[in-house]
Amino acid sequence: MSKAKPIEIDLCTGGTKWATLSKNQDGTNQLRIAVTEPQIEQYVGGLVPFDNDERLNIVKENSHVYIRDRNGNTRFTLKMNSKGEITDVCHPSVTLEVILFGGGSQANDPVQPGTSMFRLGLKK
Repeated sequence: MSKAKPIEIDLCTGGTKWATLSKNQDGTNQLRIAVTEPQIEQYVGGLVPFDNDERLNIVKENSHVYIRDRNGNTRFTLKMNSKGEITDVCHPSVTLEVILFGGGSQANDPVQPGTSMFRLGLKK
């Protein structure tokens, strides 16, 4: 009997992978970082989840974040606190949070909805 392949979601910006979220066989969530701490400290934008080449969507509902494909199928579920911080991802020096990016309006333009994205931060 073969073991199921662990679920892995890449967090990317501009075609560059910054981190990978994975679900271990014991059910714990792990975050592997592909960039340096100075890069994390300096970057103010957001990260988009991908499964291979497919861009995934972040849906926030109550105290959970769902990463879903274009058909609405949930690929990954995370717990989130009231500050938008993901609480069930293990990493010794980095935090993961959900941010709203790009919403608002200018002058007389209609209000545009923002997009939920991930952001990495350094633990203090």
